[in-house]
Amino acid sequence: MARSAYYLAISLDGFLAEADGTLDWLTKYEGPRDMDPPPERGDSYERFIAGVGAIAMGGRTYRQVFHEWGEDWPYGDTPSWVFTSRAEEPPDGAHVEFTDRPVADVFGAMADAAGEKSIWVVGGRDLADQFVAAGLLDELIVTVAPLVLGDGIPFLSERIDAPMLLESSETLSSGMVELRYRVR
Repeated sequence: MARSAYYLAISLDGFLAEADGTLDWLTKYEGPRDMDPPPERGDSYERFIAGVGAIAMGGRTYRQVFHEWGEDWPYGDTPSWVFTSRAEEPPDGAHVEFTDRPVADVFGAMADAAGEKSIWVVGGRDLADQFVAAGLLDELIVTVAPLVLGDGIPFLSERIDAPMLLESSETLSSGMVELRYRVR
């Protein structure tokens, strides 16, 4: 059965976005300028996305990715579920389903679509909190940027009571550190 993974970047002090919801801190991050980076170990995102078979995304994240950033749908034909109560238009040629149902009610369909691959919990925090509350989050993959925002939107607000096991840590050439935890 498919595993769900919350894969995201956060600041060193645990924020996924600035207080106004923007990601300027991340999109403008260029990494170290005056130090030799460690050797490249491969593009973390490319390795991760190759193992994704379905996507779960919150409505605000969908609007940010598809409307505000003005890009084409970046996830190709990967089956995607957008959790929102708003009426939305799907991207041309994409397999996107909009739902206002709880994560637990939709999880089976997402798992079937993902097959042996992962379900990527893209965001935002509220959706990730629903996965945690329903006991459906299997993996937490956090890329920590060496920046301190001081304020913003924390990456989770729901408590994870299940023990977590650190599966790996990797220093990326950007100066960020990727931490992989198995949640259950």
